[in-house]
Amino acid sequence: MISELTIEKFRGIDNLKLDALGKVNIIAGENNTGKTSILEVIESLQGPNNLRAWRLLGKREGNSGPRMYTTVYDTMKSLFPINNEMNKTYISYSGKNDGKVFSVQLLGQFSETILSDEQLNANGGYVLHENKNEYEHNEYEASVLDIQYIINGENCGKDKIYSIQRGIQYSDNIVRIINNVVYVSPTQHANNTLYLNDLMTNTELYEQFVDIMREFDPDFISINSVEEERTFARKYVVLSKKFKEGLILNAYGDGMKKAMLLLSAVLKAKNGILLLDEFETAIHTSAMGNVFKWIIENAEKLNVQIFMTSHSLEAINSVLKCSPKMQKDIRMITLVNTEKGVKVRNVDAIKAIQLMDEYGLELR
Repeated sequence: MISELTIEKFRGIDNLKLDALGKVNIIAGENNTGKTSILEVIESLQGPNNLRAWRLLGKREGNSGPRMYTTVYDTMKSLFPINNEMNKTYISYSGKNDGKVFSVQLLGQFSETILSDEQLNANGGYVLHENKNEYEHNEYEASVLDIQYIINGENCGKDKIYSIQRGIQYSDNIVRIINNVVYVSPTQHANNTLYLNDLMTNTELYEQFVDIMREFDPDFISINSVEEERTFARKYVVLSKKFKEGLILNAYGDGMKKAMLLLSAVLKAKNGILLLDEFETAIHTSAMGNVFKWIIENAEKLNVQIFMTSHSLEAINSVLKCSPKMQKDIRMITLVNTEKGVKVRNVDAIKAIQLMDEYGLELR
């Protein structure tokens, strides 16, 4: 379990310290206070020197559609702090996990160069332009980002990225600080991305899962993974007393799909960390209490630490109050913009409820 996390430099975050972290951590605050960036830093602990993971993490934000393409260079550049001096920059964060101190630095150096066809091809291929003659000998002006990875004080590799580079070579020598981190985006349920395999093989938890699904459909019987005869692709089919035959999951609403995703993600994150970004998205207020109670109490049983962000006061209130026996393990973390930067207010659920109910303090 992460008990402390200090982000010295990452994106727009500058010297943000989170301590006294709990088994469940609700992170709230105004826009641009760094809520999602905190989740990104935690997610990176699966492989701080894994360029592929950093690239996927960086591409997730601001994806405008399938036709938009962002180079590896631009993606990685966006992760470093904005104000660079003398073409040097760095990402730095540290903390304590299971009682062990860890530290991560990504040292970045920007420069300019000229590449030949052969050099560019050797470093991941071309970014093609119209009217280019592939048989000519060409030279390309390119920006360069050199990254050196320092983990726990040791040099753990480096990467060189060019601005006109499309592909990339990945290292297999990945250092892991945390072995299992599961991230759930606000809209992931819309893609029918679920983690049901582990849930379907756990009888006790599956029965509880069915009970919660009946809050969305009182006639819910089960959900099964079925193989398409022609394509051999797999799809989820829901059985309900309402219908004579099973319906594909797409026939159901976002609320039910989001609940399925959240519940199954808890099992996927066993002995690790679960990150829920804007966790309340698509969950109807009437179902929040039971869904969050199940998530929090079973996360405790499965040794899962949770970090969740939210803009919704109603959702935050529901999580704080859904499981009285877990309130001592729930932390309410509020990020506040001040003239001196982002400040942190961190209280347990019991204190947070008191501040809201007795003093009307808004913890968002």
